[in-house]
Amino acid sequence: MRHAGQMLLGYYPTPPTVLDHLTTWLRLPPDTVALDPSCGTGAALESLAPSGVRYGVELDHARATDATTRLTVLDGAFEDTEITPGHFGLILLNPPYDYDAATGTRTEATFLARALPLLAPHGVLVLIVPENQLRDLWGTLARFLLVDGVWRFPDPEYDDFGQVVVVGHRVPEHTARLNRSFAEWCHQRYWNDPLSLPPLAPRLASQSVVPVPVGSRPLRYRLAPDRPEMLAAHVAQTGGAFGQLKARTVRTTAPSADHPVRPPLPLHRGHLATLLAAGVLSGALGTGDQRHLVRGRVVPVDTVETQDSEDALVTITRRSFRVTVTTLAPDGTLHEWQGPTSVVDPTDDSVDNEEVGA
Repeated sequence: MRHAGQMLLGYYPTPPTVLDHLTTWLRLPPDTVALDPSCGTGAALESLAPSGVRYGVELDHARATDATTRLTVLDGAFEDTEITPGHFGLILLNPPYDYDAATGTRTEATFLARALPLLAPHGVLVLIVPENQLRDLWGTLARFLLVDGVWRFPDPEYDDFGQVVVVGHRVPEHTARLNRSFAEWCHQRYWNDPLSLPPLAPRLASQSVVPVPVGSRPLRYRLAPDRPEMLAAHVAQTGGAFGQLKARTVRTTAPSADHPVRPPLPLHRGHLATLLAAGVLSGALGTGDQRHLVRGRVVPVDTVETQDSEDALVTITRRSFRVTVTTLAPDGTLHEWQGPTSVVDPTDDSVDNEEVGA
C-alpha cells in the first residue's frame, strides 16, 4: 500500500525507506533514551533506535496499545503530558499535520515547541513536516538547534504529502543564532523551489555522521491529571486541595509545637485563584453534593509571526501563558475554563527576531 493510503485520522506513518536512510546518518549508542511524541504503533522509533530506552505518546487508543509492545507509552495527547525536560538523547517528531483551533496555531508548531525543551544537551531532533510548514517553524528551530541537514523525502514518497526532514542537535540559544546564515542560505536556494532540496539518501562515507548522546530516563513521565480517572488518582496521592493549602501556608512556631499559626494576612480569592491556576491546589473541593475535583494549570503558548522589514524577512516568536482550570462534578460532568486572552509574562525575554532572508 502506498504511504498516502495509510493516512488515518491525522496519522502519517514514516515510510520505511525514509527510516532506513536516516539510520545511516545517525550514530546511536546502544543505551540511547529516545522519544516519539506521536508514536503511532511505535514501529518508526523502534526502527530508528533498535536498542536503548524508548518512550512514546499516542492519542489513538488502538495504536497506543499496539505500541506498548515496543515502547513505554502514554495513551493520550502530547499536550496533556508531564515529562521532565532535558533528558532525551533522540526525539523523532512526525507530528499531526493539522490546525489547532484552540490555540490558533498549527499542530506542528505546538508539538515542536513542546518537544524541543525535552532534548538533552546536544540531543538530536529528527523532524518530519510538510515542506510548506518548514518556513513558519524555522524561527523556533533556530532558537534551539544547530541544523545538521535538511532534505525532502525521496521519490516517490515526496509526492504524497511533500514532506521534508530536518536533523539538528540542541545547543545553547546564543550558539543556535549561528543558524541565521544557514537560514538565509535555505531561503535563497530552496524556499522558492522545494524540489531543489536534495532528496534524503543513504549517507556517503565522505559525509559526516550525526552523533546522538545517551540522554537519561526522565524523572517524570505521565499524563497530567486532567481526565476523571487521573483527577481521582491525583487526589488520592495528594490528600486534596485543602491539605495542600495547609501544608504550604501554615507553619508551626517551633518543632515541638502542635498548634498552627495563621498567615499574617488571610488569603483572598485572588490568591486562591493564582494557586489553583498554577496547579498547586489541584484536588478535591467542597463537601457533600458540592464536592468536586479541580485541576488548574498554566500552559505556555508560542506565537510565531513573520514580517517584512526593509531588506530582511523577520520572524518574531512571542511566548505567552494561558490559564486553564478543569473541574469534575459529582455527576461526571467535566468543565474547562480558560482565560479570555493569553497573558504575556513581562519577565520572559523570549521575543526573538530572526532575519531569514534578504
